[in-house]
Amino acid sequence: MPYLEKPKKFKKVKSLAKHINYYNCAAWTKLRLSYIVEFPLCQLCLYKGRTSPVEQVHHILPIHGSEDLLEQRNRAYDPENLLSVCSECHVELHNLLVLDPMIYRNLIKFMKN
Repeated sequence: MPYLEKPKKFKKVKSLAKHINYYNCAAWTKLRLSYIVEFPLCQLCLYKGRTSPVEQVHHILPIHGSEDLLEQRNRAYDPENLLSVCSECHVELHNLLVLDPMIYRNLIKFMKN
Protein backbone atom coordinates (compact mmCIF):
# COMPACT_ATOMS: atom_id res chain seq x y z
CA MET A 1 0.00 0.00 0.00
CA PRO A 2 1.50 3.38 -0.98
CA TYR A 3 2.06 5.93 1.70
CA LEU A 4 3.10 9.55 1.80
CA GLU A 5 6.44 10.37 3.26
CA LYS A 6 6.66 13.15 5.71
CA PRO A 7 8.44 16.14 4.08
CA LYS A 8 12.04 16.46 5.15
CA LYS A 9 12.95 19.56 7.05
CA PHE A 10 15.91 21.43 5.69
CA LYS A 11 18.53 22.57 8.13
CA LYS A 12 19.48 26.20 8.01
CA VAL A 13 22.85 26.63 6.39
CA LYS A 14 25.23 28.12 8.93
CA SER A 15 27.51 29.54 6.25
CA LEU A 16 24.77 32.01 5.26
CA ALA A 17 25.11 33.60 8.67
CA LYS A 18 28.68 34.50 7.73
CA HIS A 19 27.44 36.68 4.88
CA ILE A 20 26.89 39.80 6.92
CA ASN A 21 25.41 42.75 5.10
CA TYR A 22 28.04 45.45 5.47
CA TYR A 23 26.06 47.98 3.42
CA ASN A 24 23.16 48.71 5.78
CA CYS A 25 25.10 50.52 8.47
CA ALA A 26 26.36 53.98 9.36
CA ALA A 27 30.02 53.02 8.85
CA TRP A 28 29.47 52.09 5.19
CA THR A 29 27.25 55.11 4.52
CA LYS A 30 29.88 57.46 5.95
CA LEU A 31 32.79 55.78 4.12
CA ARG A 32 30.89 55.69 0.81
CA LEU A 33 29.95 59.36 1.03
CA SER A 34 33.47 60.47 1.93
CA TYR A 35 34.90 58.38 -0.92
CA ILE A 36 32.45 59.92 -3.40
CA VAL A 37 33.37 63.42 -2.19
CA GLU A 38 37.05 62.61 -2.70
CA PHE A 39 36.49 60.89 -6.08
CA PRO A 40 33.32 62.39 -7.65
CA LEU A 41 34.03 61.02 -11.14
CA CYS A 42 34.12 57.43 -12.37
CA GLN A 43 37.74 56.35 -12.00
CA LEU A 44 37.49 53.80 -14.81
CA CYS A 45 35.99 56.35 -17.22
CA LEU A 46 38.84 58.73 -16.38
CA TYR A 47 41.28 55.91 -17.15
CA LYS A 48 39.51 55.50 -20.53
CA GLY A 49 39.67 59.25 -21.21
CA ARG A 50 35.97 59.92 -20.50
CA THR A 51 34.18 61.87 -17.80
CA SER A 52 31.18 60.41 -15.95
CA PRO A 53 29.79 61.14 -12.49
CA VAL A 54 30.15 58.43 -9.87
CA GLU A 55 27.04 56.32 -9.29
CA GLN A 56 28.41 53.41 -7.27
CA VAL A 57 31.38 52.47 -5.14
CA HIS A 58 33.05 49.19 -6.12
CA HIS A 59 35.01 46.88 -3.81
CA ILE A 60 38.17 45.79 -5.64
CA LEU A 61 38.52 42.63 -3.57
CA PRO A 62 35.00 41.24 -3.08
CA ILE A 63 33.84 41.40 0.54
CA HIS A 64 32.53 37.85 0.59
CA GLY A 65 35.53 36.46 -1.26
CA SER A 66 36.82 35.35 2.12
CA GLU A 67 35.20 33.14 4.77
CA ASP A 68 37.10 34.99 7.53
CA LEU A 69 34.75 37.55 9.09
CA LEU A 70 37.61 39.85 10.09
CA GLU A 71 38.95 39.80 6.53
CA GLN A 72 35.45 40.54 5.20
CA ARG A 73 35.15 43.52 7.53
CA ASN A 74 38.60 44.79 6.51
CA ARG A 75 37.69 44.51 2.83
CA ALA A 76 34.34 46.23 3.36
CA TYR A 77 35.69 49.32 5.11
CA ASP A 78 39.18 49.74 3.62
CA PRO A 79 39.28 52.89 1.42
CA GLU A 80 42.19 51.37 -0.52
CA ASN A 81 39.81 48.60 -1.59
CA LEU A 82 37.36 51.00 -3.26
CA LEU A 83 36.80 52.54 -6.69
CA SER A 84 34.20 55.14 -7.60
CA VAL A 85 32.47 54.05 -10.80
CA CYS A 86 29.47 54.72 -13.00
CA SER A 87 26.88 51.94 -13.38
CA GLU A 88 28.19 50.90 -16.81
CA CYS A 89 31.78 50.53 -15.57
CA HIS A 90 30.61 48.71 -12.45
CA VAL A 91 29.01 46.02 -14.62
CA GLU A 92 32.16 45.86 -16.76
CA LEU A 93 34.35 45.36 -13.68
CA HIS A 94 32.18 42.54 -12.33
CA ASN A 95 32.10 40.83 -15.73
CA LEU A 96 35.87 41.14 -16.06
CA LEU A 97 36.37 39.78 -12.53
CA VAL A 98 34.39 36.66 -13.46
CA LEU A 99 35.57 36.19 -17.06
CA ASP A 100 39.26 37.07 -16.74
CA PRO A 101 40.51 37.61 -13.19
CA MET A 102 44.12 38.13 -14.36
CA ILE A 103 43.21 41.09 -16.59
CA TYR A 104 41.01 42.44 -13.77
CA ARG A 105 43.91 42.35 -11.30
CA ASN A 106 46.31 43.98 -13.78
CA LEU A 107 43.82 46.73 -14.63
CA ILE A 108 43.20 47.52 -10.96
CA LYS A 109 46.92 47.47 -10.17
CA PHE A 110 47.64 49.84 -13.06
CA MET A 111 44.79 52.21 -12.13
CA LYS A 112 45.77 52.38 -8.45
CA ASN A 113 49.42 53.31 -9.24
